[in-house]
Amino acid sequence: MGSGASTDKKPLTEVRLKSEVGVLFDDKAKRAFDAAATEDPDGTRTVPWPTIEAHAKEHDERALDPRKCMFHNLKAFKSAREQIAEIARVHIKGAVREIPWVGKSLGDECRQCGLDGKPAASLDALYEVAALARVQFEEIMTAACPESGVKLMFAPLKGRDRAGAKARDEYADKTAPCYSWLFDITRGAALCQTEDAIVQLYASLEADDRVDIVRTKNRFAPPLFNGYQDILMNVAVKVEKVSHMCELQIHLMPIKES
Repeated sequence: MGSGASTDKKPLTEVRLKSEVGVLFDDKAKRAFDAAATEDPDGTRTVPWPTIEAHAKEHDERALDPRKCMFHNLKAFKSAREQIAEIARVHIKGAVREIPWVGKSLGDECRQCGLDGKPAASLDALYEVAALARVQFEEIMTAACPESGVKLMFAPLKGRDRAGAKARDEYADKTAPCYSWLFDITRGAALCQTEDAIVQLYASLEADDRVDIVRTKNRFAPPLFNGYQDILMNVAVKVEKVSHMCELQIHLMPIKES
């Protein structure tokens, strides 16, 4: 939750710096990081420790003090939870909390497959299906949305380098090929203005024969540890003779904008 910038003197990535200083990594710090960052051969952007230390001493020395970092992050954490709880009290009457958690078995039979119907043994096989699934996913989501009150956003297919690293690092010990465990190559988000829009969207997906709801994490009941509330889903769409799982996040905009 932010324990002070590193003292091991090594260059820091943006992700690691954010994790170490938390809320003190604000817009100004982000701009300073971008201006000073260099890109490694593998595409990783880092900033040397002396540069980070000098910037902190000039602009905000709290980032170098673990106790001050922790204090400010705990304070921000508490404030965010209280703010989200109040927004939820005003905008959520209860129907969205009735959406069930779904956790179908994700054994080898649920792995991502190539067009040949076999678990994807390479990124090429996985991305060939993902590109086709994205078209189907967008069509299904567009049809499922109410006429107003929902904005859809579809991300590009997840970067191949990131996907490959995740598969090898996290799923190499699985029985099916590691690439077949990646369920977030095709991704989208629904930004709903009201609770009713979320409930209607979910009901439309349940009723659509073209999509299978594989997993639903209803984080309105209960909220995440930081107070945030949304719904995270994996839905399977048909691509030729196989199914491909896509990731869908459903937000309530008053909470997301807080």
